[in-house]
Amino acid sequence: MPSLTSEPDQVGLKSEQNVPKMAWYLNPYLHIGFTVILSAAAQILFKSGSDNTPGGTLLGVSSLGSPAVLLGIGCMIASLFVWLHALRFVPLIIAFSLAAATQVVVPLGSWFFLGEQISLVRWGGILIVTLGIMIIARPLARLEERL
Repeated sequence: MPSLTSEPDQVGLKSEQNVPKMAWYLNPYLHIGFTVILSAAAQILFKSGSDNTPGGTLLGVSSLGSPAVLLGIGCMIASLFVWLHALRFVPLIIAFSLAAATQVVVPLGSWFFLGEQISLVRWGGILIVTLGIMIIARPLARLEERL
């Protein structure tokens, strides 16, 4: 059984070794990136739309009438389909680890688009998550170059 710290090219993950050559727009790693962006956009749209609707309804049902919330739902649905394509070619443990970039993009988007404040501790967390994603992505980039 391979250790959790083994690099993908040493472990022999069959899904990554059998990624067929395809058009650039069908690259599963690109689709993981699209998933991150679409999911983050959906969260920001949900927040924006729910802030602009009257409260007091059970489970925030009144927010469903907001155009921003409806657009956010569309982003989540699109994200699902893009994610399913990526999972056809990339092992879940790798795809899910790379999708952690959502934990970076959502706070940055909230800061930029919604004007939310990010504390120094949270900036440190964003940096740690970013470094973790880079550690995971580096062996994948080397594997991709060999394919």
